[in-house]
Amino acid sequence: MQTWIWIAGGGVLVALEMATTNLVLGSVGLAALGAGLVTWLGADPLWQALVFALLAIVTLGLLRPLALRNLRRRSPGLTTNVERLLRAEGYAVTEVTARVGQVKLKGEVWTARTRGADIAADTAIIVVAIEGATAIVEAKEQ
Repeated sequence: MQTWIWIAGGGVLVALEMATTNLVLGSVGLAALGAGLVTWLGADPLWQALVFALLAIVTLGLLRPLALRNLRRRSPGLTTNVERLLRAEGYAVTEVTARVGQVKLKGEVWTARTRGADIAADTAIIVVAIEGATAIVEAKEQ
């Protein structure tokens, strides 16, 4: 009976980990599954507790930091939407000033402004930054 309690508890924790993705529940869940394995092999409650504690320490202290670092590392080929828009070319739909304007980028109309001189409507532009939902643009040199 103890075997199934460990295994069911570990399985529930590993399943809950999929909703949280902080790797705490999954680490404890793996430790519980390990304790379930030694219980199935006939270990007494002291060994079950020792295996659970050891695996929890190892998974939380060693494997979790490594896994989190790997999950948070950005892939060199992966770009965000903001990064894709930097240096994107388009044209001014309306006059773009330091305060207000609209540009068309990749088929979408964006709120825009410039940090320098005003840009007339229908002028080719290039995105130099994104601030919130506003494209910071400058006139494209012809």
